[in-house]
Amino acid sequence: AYELADALIASLGETFTIQGKPFRIRASIGIALIRDDSPDAATVMRQADEAMYVAKLAGKGSWRLYRAGAEEFAPSV
Repeated sequence: AYELADALIASLGETFTIQGKPFRIRASIGIALIRDDSPDAATVMRQADEAMYVAKLAGKGSWRLYRAGAEEFAPSV
């Protein structure tokens, strides 16, 4: 998941041109891992959503991992 998030952010970060104007897209990605003790899909989606908002606060295209039980987020590298 981490490698995919890094690759996606890197590919989106490349400048592209539309009608002669340069554009650049940035993404914020929240990651929540499904584990044997995950309560349900809705909870995992909520956790990923929370991690995404923390990534947005970091800015400049980043990802964050939601760590169940710890209520903290691991930063992207």
